[in-house]
Amino acid sequence: ALAQASLERTLGGLATLVGWHECNHEAPVFEGDLLSFEHTLVAEAIDATVDLVPAIARLRAAGLIQESGVASDRFTHALAQEVSYDSLLGHQRKTWHDIIGRAIERHHADRLDEGAALLAHHFERAAAWPEAVRYGQRAAERASSLSQFADALAMLDRVQEWLEHLPDDSARHAIKADLLLRQE
Repeated sequence: ALAQASLERTLGGLATLVGWHECNHEAPVFEGDLLSFEHTLVAEAIDATVDLVPAIARLRAAGLIQESGVASDRFTHALAQEVSYDSLLGHQRKTWHDIIGRAIERHHADRLDEGAALLAHHFERAAAWPEAVRYGQRAAERASSLSQFADALAMLDRVQEWLEHLPDDSARHAIKADLLLRQE
């Protein structure tokens, strides 16, 4: 209860959604992964009235997060992260995932292939289907180039599911044909 109250007061579940700093996810991002988060991304997404420095200090003092690099932190335990995430309502999660995905695009425009799986995850959770499909394709391509073929195929399967949310037009059919060829 203390962990939930501390996280809710400080970041309102947002830190769980941010997972970029030194992202090593070549494969899809899974629930339960302990993700680092950059302070700049959190600062962009939270209410301007929240003073991030003392908020981060309180979470560190409570043992809920720990420093994981310059201006970045990581949850110390999956349960702390889960409590934070579960404190958000469904529509809030969608909104935050969209905000964080777009912030990552802006702040890491030169490294989008590196974080394509993470971006696909955020945009899937935001129901931003065109972006989810685009980054899912990039993530599958990256996984394949790293000889992580099972991960690439799993991502292609997810992208194929996401395609169903796009308009039934020639662009969708072209993407589906490309996905089917890649899965061979």
